Amino acid sequence: MIKKIQKSLEIDNLLKIYFPHYRRTNDPFENIAIYKDKEIKGIVVYSIIYERSEINYILVMKNYRHQNIGTQLLEFAIDEIKKNKCQNISLEVNTDNLTAVNFYLKNNFEIKAVRQNYYGSKDAYLMVKELR
Repeated sequence: MIKKIQKSLEIDNLLKIYFPHYRRTNDPFENIAIYKDKEIKGIVVYSIIYERSEINYILVMKNYRHQNIGTQLLEFAIDEIKKNKCQNISLEVNTDNLTAVNFYLKNNFEIKAVRQNYYGSKDAYLMVKELR
């Protein structure tokens, strides 16, 4: 059900709905995987940059939340990242987004720092999961 795909206008449009600051890039390090049955249920966008990696976005469509799809997408990305021998995975998450913060804590990410005004006037946690 989860597969890597190429960037597309459909994925861009979905990400823009849920992440207003999303901008399409031609980043050669960026990877996209989708959870799809008859329709897209979730998306993970992650970057592998030599020995380090980042989770850029995880999105589960509202009708499919609380069905373990986010966890499966994260695990897929982690497996792909591990294959590339990355040392850790980092991400930023809005400090007000307690659902996401708790999701990452549950998946062994640690809060390493607070990035002031990362989302305009809102702060973000820098979270990291060590792989070695």
